[in-house]
Amino acid sequence: MKKENSTLRKLFIQWFIVFAASIAGGLIAYNRGLIELFIKNDQSYICIIIMSLYMIGSFVAGHLAYNIRAMKKSIVDKQLAALDFFADNFFVLGLLGTIIGFCIMMYNSLGGTPDPAQVIVSLRTGLATAFYTTLVGIVSSFFLQIQKFIITRHE
Repeated sequence: MKKENSTLRKLFIQWFIVFAASIAGGLIAYNRGLIELFIKNDQSYICIIIMSLYMIGSFVAGHLAYNIRAMKKSIVDKQLAALDFFADNFFVLGLLGTIIGFCIMMYNSLGGTPDPAQVIVSLRTGLATAFYTTLVGIVSSFFLQIQKFIITRHE
């Protein structure tokens, strides 16, 4: 029993290290103004959705890492499936933001605006939305996949 508790503590500590690293990275990005830049330049608001869902997914993973031995196998499987769904769809949401960004770019640049300065602004807005949503989606997916891997390795 003591060895099992030690293993469970190690599992939670490993999860916590990955979660803390992602939070530390987020705080560094915030201090450098990157989070504000992402949110301000994302016309689709998908970055906010991805970041919020990442936090929810991470808390599910943490709860699972802490309580995995006390939970029924069916509940563990459902929560692991939910983590898979979140992690896989962060990437998809990032790509959706890319498509929306390109649509913004094309709509504004082909919308009959003869002013070249306005076309450049719309191109910048569309590309910023595309790049930032893709970046946030890939990074969130990566960190949640690591958390899930830690949990499934000890299951």
